[in-house]
Amino acid sequence: MITQNPTIIFDFDGTIANSLPYTLKIFREFAQDRKRIDLNKLDFSSIRDKSINQLISQYKVPLYQIPALIIKGQRLLKTYMQEIKPFPRMKNLLSALWRKKFTMGIISSNSRDNIEIFLKNHSLGDFFRFVHSEKNLFGKDRSLKRVIKKYGLNKHNLIYIGDEIRDVEACQKVGIPIIAVSWGFNSRKALQAAKANYLIDKPERLYNFIINLSFTT
Repeated sequence: MITQNPTIIFDFDGTIANSLPYTLKIFREFAQDRKRIDLNKLDFSSIRDKSINQLISQYKVPLYQIPALIIKGQRLLKTYMQEIKPFPRMKNLLSALWRKKFTMGIISSNSRDNIEIFLKNHSLGDFFRFVHSEKNLFGKDRSLKRVIKKYGLNKHNLIYIGDEIRDVEACQKVGIPIIAVSWGFNSRKALQAAKANYLIDKPERLYNFIINLSFTT
C-alpha cells in the first residue's frame, strides 16, 4: 500500500506529454480513411471546445468501432513516442513535487508501453509510484475508483490533474477535486463550462498552487 502522503494523479496526454500534434495527425488519418470529414473544414480550435462524446456524435463514429480505434491509435502513437516531449517546465514541476514527498501516479487511456517509453526517454519514471492504463474513453471514473482502492488512497488527500472535459466529469463522479490545465486537448472555455474545481494556464504556476492547497490526512 502507498503511504499516505498527499497524492497527485496526472492524466498523461495533453497534461504531461505534448502529444496533441501527433494525436491530431492520427485523427486526420482516421478522418481521411473514413471519408466522412472534410479535412479542409477541420478546425482544431473548435474541436478543443467539445467533449469526446460531442465529437463522436458530430462525426458519427459508431460506438462499437471505438475500442478498435483506440488500439489502432495507440499503435500509431507509438511510432511517434521518440519525438513527443513533455510540456515546458513539466520535468521541473515533477521533480519539485517529488522532493516535497508527494505521491504521484498516472491514469491514462494511452497504452502503458507508450507511457513507459516516454517516461524513460525523458528520465521521468522515478517520479511516479504507479501508471494505470485502460483502453476506455468513457470510464475514467471507474479507473479512478480502481486506483483509489488498489493503492488504498485517501480521497480527501488526493487531487487529479487533467486537460479534458471527461477528466472533470470523472472527478465529479468520484468526488475528488481536479486542477484542469488549459494547455491540453480541451480549451479553457470548455473546462470552465465543465466546472473544474481549479484551472491553471501554465505549468510553472502549478507548483505554488499545489503547495498552497489544503490536504487532510
